[in-house]
Amino acid sequence: SGDVGPGGAITVGYTLQHTGGFGESLHNVAIFTHTSGIGSASTGVRILGAPLLTGTLSATTLTPAEGGLVTVTVVFSNTGESDATGVRVHAPGFGLDETLARLGPGETATRTVVLSTVDGPGTVTGSLTLSSTETGPLTSGPLALAVQNVPPVIHVGGSGSAVVGQPYRIVLGTVTDPGDDTVSQWIVDW
Repeated sequence: SGDVGPGGAITVGYTLQHTGGFGESLHNVAIFTHTSGIGSASTGVRILGAPLLTGTLSATTLTPAEGGLVTVTVVFSNTGESDATGVRVHAPGFGLDETLARLGPGETATRTVVLSTVDGPGTVTGSLTLSSTETGPLTSGPLALAVQNVPPVIHVGGSGSAVVGQPYRIVLGTVTDPGDDTVSQWIVDW
């Protein structure tokens, strides 16, 4: 209350507690009295739109060799107008489960996971699910990695020369395989 002279202004501050949805518009009306009667002024307020989460999965290769490494990259963004809070990034097939406190409008985050591939041939598949306090779950993917088989290797040793009519000795060393292959027999082809 009080008097305001010609050309003067009053600033009124208040806290808006809106219980409706994202993207709605509200209209505020101020009513005032003056010496020649009652007047009013109005203004509108637009509640910002909801957060919108998007995400992608990619890998350094879709056909890794067994026993090798492959990097899976997860990129997720908030392309909406409001903060997303309690953002859960869930890609269990690739060992990723993380919750971010906040992802603001226009923000993008990246996570990388380095995987040691399994025995081939085989497939490793994973999807990405994003959710937040303000949004339901969004799933992208799946991303499938076709793991290629790598045959076992054996080290063969022996002398660099042989004498005609004399036995020649070769040494079959340790068999190694980056996966779980089992060698059941050795065949030496001369």
